[in-house]
Amino acid sequence: MKNLNKNLPYILAGIIFVVIIFSLIYIFSRPQKASTPNISSPTPTLTPTPIFEQKEPEGDFGKVVLQLKTPQQLIDYLNKEFTLLEEEKEKFLLPKDFFEQKQGSAFDFSIFASYVLWYNKYEVAILHYKFDKDQKIQENAVLVFYDETEKVPKTMIFTKEGAKTYLHGRSFVQTLEKEQERLGAKIKEYSVCYWSDKGELKLGEWKEFK
Repeated sequence: MKNLNKNLPYILAGIIFVVIIFSLIYIFSRPQKASTPNISSPTPTLTPTPIFEQKEPEGDFGKVVLQLKTPQQLIDYLNKEFTLLEEEKEKFLLPKDFFEQKQGSAFDFSIFASYVLWYNKYEVAILHYKFDKDQKIQENAVLVFYDETEKVPKTMIFTKEGAKTYLHGRSFVQTLEKEQERLGAKIKEYSVCYWSDKGELKLGEWKEFK
């Protein structure tokens, strides 16, 4: 009896341990109920996802990025070296690929131009939007940046006539309204894309433009 009383705490601890183990086995061996997908919205809300990282541009690409230190230098270079493609594309080009191919869509132009200005310490963002013209949904993109010399926000657009800038006001909404006027079309959706501090290109979610 004395031995039993002496060993009782150990016996109880062992029983508790066994009960816990069997409980865990039971919980994790049960069939798991499948989660129900959220289908309340046809367009899922996505956290901006980095798709490209280029901390230090290299080779000829890097030399050009370092040389284009102002928006005007960038515009002159784009108008001299690159061709705008107006047809729809399934994939966009990252900065180095665009640099090598020397042609691309307005979105490709925007990605390259935004990277160059971002690398040279400008505040930049890409407005990628879908618009309805002649009963056809089309896509376009412009670059929004803060001009450090003139101390004003500007929009850089890309057309067959070349790249150029205009004053766009103080918000993305004002820029999109200006773009509707310029294109003579109704913008349906837009997305804001930007470069993170680490050099990651992040694509924002699509939002309805009213």
